[in-house]
Amino acid sequence: MRLLEEVMEHPPESMHGLADHLERDIHHIHNDIRLLAEHDIIHCEEDGRAKKPFVKSSVCPVEKHDRRIRRKRSPQTGMPSLCGGHC
Repeated sequence: MRLLEEVMEHPPESMHGLADHLERDIHHIHNDIRLLAEHDIIHCEEDGRAKKPFVKSSVCPVEKHDRRIRRKRSPQTGMPSLCGGHC
C-alpha cells in the first residue's frame, strides 16, 4: 500500500524512479503496478521509454488511520476495498 500512497501523493516520472524512491526492485514495482492496473486503480502513460503510473481519478481517496491504510471488505464484492467499502 505504500506504493499506492506514493503514486497518489507524488506521481513519479517513471517506474524506475518510483523503485529508486521506495528502495524496491523494479521487477516488484512493475508487478505491483500491473496488478493495480488490472483492477483499474492505476494507469500508466508512456513518455518515450518511461511509463508514468497515475492513480485513476475515479478511485476514491484511501482512508488512513495511524499512518496505516484501513482496508475493509467491500459489501458488493467481499474483497478488500481501498476506500473502506464506501464505494
